[in-house]
Amino acid sequence: MAPIEIRPYRPSDEDHYVHVHADDAEADRAARPLVGFGVGRTFVHADLADEGRLREQFKRVYVCRRFVRPADLRVPVP
Repeated sequence: MAPIEIRPYRPSDEDHYVHVHADDAEADRAARPLVGFGVGRTFVHADLADEGRLREQFKRVYVCRRFVRPADLRVPVP
């Protein structure tokens, strides 16, 4: 059974995406800074279609699922 905090939510099978946690050494490849700025550790979202390429470039890549909550909260939760 799901933890009580997420029971009202259901996973969306259509909406997956990727989180990339880039450390200081990887940050320049993860984000392009504005002129005059540097990039340190970075947390970015990416398309699931890019997961394989991102795993080759970064150490910490995670697939995430979006959860949705029914508009009618009277709907029974499994």
